[in-house]
Amino acid sequence: AGGSTEPSCARFADENTDDCEVITLGQRPLWVLGGSGGATLVWFQGDFRYELFGRSYVPTAVLQEMSEGMIPLSSLVEDAS
Repeated sequence: AGGSTEPSCARFADENTDDCEVITLGQRPLWVLGGSGGATLVWFQGDFRYELFGRSYVPTAVLQEMSEGMIPLSSLVEDAS
């Protein structure tokens, strides 16, 4: 993410985005982008950007729970040094 200013919804929204809100989930901001096909959650952890998409029949609360329980990619990479 870098810098002191968090990205806005405009950074992640596209022509399929009907609405966007930024919420705080745990200690991090989470961008929730809604569209006719479903919702996309975007967040940053360390040097990585994560996105999670759920079809319109998947409640956003379920996606939020999934994002909280995820394992950071950095934990899956062995330190080669």
